[in-house]
Amino acid sequence: MSKFSEYPCMITGQYYEADLIAESAEFVMEHPTEPSWGFYKFTNIAWDERGLACFVNIDVEDAREQYEAD
Repeated sequence: MSKFSEYPCMITGQYYEADLIAESAEFVMEHPTEPSWGFYKFTNIAWDERGLACFVNIDVEDAREQYEAD
């Protein structure tokens, strides 16, 4: 079990670990109807995770802070 928190994609409900988000989630655009959400693409191929996810923006900030504190 990871020591990092997990955060859900607001579209699919799939959970992603904070370290994955911190290392490879790159902001793409705001959600068109929910201003506190954003679309992020995964860019770190080492994680073998590709695609797009929609996160609450504060969750991404929290994941990065958690990762940096480690």
